[in-house]
Amino acid sequence: MARVFTVKNGFALYRESLNALYTFAANGDTLCYFAPGSGEFKAMKGTIRNAESSDLYKYKGQECFRLAYTDTLFRILDASTFRPAYKIDFGTHQATRAEGLNPAVDLSDKYLVHNLTETDDYLFLSLTQNHDCPNTRNAGTVKFFQVIYNKKNGELYSFVDKTKKTVPGLIPNDLDGGIGYWPKIQMNGQPYMLLIGRALKRAVPADRLSKIPALQGLEDKEMVLITVR
Repeated sequence: MARVFTVKNGFALYRESLNALYTFAANGDTLCYFAPGSGEFKAMKGTIRNAESSDLYKYKGQECFRLAYTDTLFRILDASTFRPAYKIDFGTHQATRAEGLNPAVDLSDKYLVHNLTETDDYLFLSLTQNHDCPNTRNAGTVKFFQVIYNKKNGELYSFVDKTKKTVPGLIPNDLDGGIGYWPKIQMNGQPYMLLIGRALKRAVPADRLSKIPALQGLEDKEMVLITVR
């Protein structure tokens, strides 16, 4: 997959297969090539896996990114300048790209980022310890964590799903037993969770479904934005 987007004084290209970001001047000249860890990776034969994906998003009109298997979130100031904004320090628990792509490598002591959402007040990170796949879920060898970083006071909160009764990546709703919540996107600094109608109706207890006016007549393929204030 490739993604092209505009930045100040040029444009950028992200290539998932190389885990690399390029920036170009408006006339097409290459200005930056950013592919941390590419030197340690050798071409592999046979099956590969992808244990982690990159995060690319726009915040307050500015493009931001964190490449897979790296620890730093950058702001793209212009086509020639990346500014580090936050560092996710896993220490020895940081997986390299070579480790993440090789299915023979044990990732049980590695932390992997599966989603990063930034709002005006918080960073929301959905993490796993070990690679998340059907085999590790069935074996019970993958752990799910939700981490919230308060940008204003530097406090960090972590939620662990020990019950294994909720969908990984959602904070269980212990207020009224309704659907859990975890933001996957942000708009204008406000976090939102996006669900298809069919999944939302399955997640709400049957005895409450008929009591929620907004869900009456909801089509299975409708998309619903959910936020918490």
